[in-house]
Amino acid sequence: MRSRTTPTTMFAVAIAAALGAGVARADVQDYSAATGAPGTGIDHSGFGFFQADFGGWDAGLDANHPGEFEFAGSDGAFHMEAFTLLNQGFTGRTGDHAAHFVMDYNPMPPNTSFGTFWFGGVGNDIGPLPSTNFAQVLAYADVIAPNGKPFEFRTESDFTSQGNGFKFYGTGNGTWQTVGGALSTAVTFGNFNPNDPQLSSLVAFGHDGHEIDLVDDGSDANNHPTLLVDNLTLTIAQASWNATGGGSWGTNANWSPIAPNGGNAVAVFGSSITAPSTVPLRASSTPVRCGSTTRIVTRLAARAR
Repeated sequence: MRSRTTPTTMFAVAIAAALGAGVARADVQDYSAATGAPGTGIDHSGFGFFQADFGGWDAGLDANHPGEFEFAGSDGAFHMEAFTLLNQGFTGRTGDHAAHFVMDYNPMPPNTSFGTFWFGGVGNDIGPLPSTNFAQVLAYADVIAPNGKPFEFRTESDFTSQGNGFKFYGTGNGTWQTVGGALSTAVTFGNFNPNDPQLSSLVAFGHDGHEIDLVDDGSDANNHPTLLVDNLTLTIAQASWNATGGGSWGTNANWSPIAPNGGNAVAVFGSSITAPSTVPLRASSTPVRCGSTTRIVTRLAARAR
């Protein structure tokens, strides 16, 4: 995954060291910028609607790597491809999945046909909703999208006859940008199910159903819309440590309301700890990101006396 260094990074790393932590990174299902890996693809000649849905929500590209999916469709001709580095993304770290997605509308009559719409996107399952207080739920993604072209970053419950969830609008600039925020600031659509045990986090081309006219109308043979997505996160915005001593960061019972675990979350260590204690930021199955992406607020000195 990509990383960013800020003054907050230095502060949080110092706190991590004081807490007896090792290397700290995120326990999130995410993608990194990746190309050239074996992938999946489809070419549709048009002359009627066709949809490619590799993986599917809550299914995964294959049984060994559940959760990853991509989707594309049109009633005109298109080329779609998705490349993934399963379980060792750009960083080579276990769990850092990666993807590179192309959805190219390419009618060339008479052998292929024009259509009236197309759509495409890529994503990953992201887990349950951290809180029904949407102001306290953060969703973020890092995205490279075509310069000047619109895209949406969405957090969705299961698709019914429509999409259901929250979305943030973005416009590509050809380089990395971060999109997202508190779900309370997002645009809602459909009928979101807060009890869905496995929400999906995805990035899709276009705005509000306008893809073929805003992203690729087939008039430019050199236009091959491509998405790269990294650091998909869904986390509680702020949580307070409520145990009287140390314990695992990733154990929800140690926090109120649950463990903070993702971009821009705040972890508060207040007055509950009654003696010097250790809170490991990383366990074998639950690594944690801190630094520029998770701020730690603490009064360690006062409690250690």
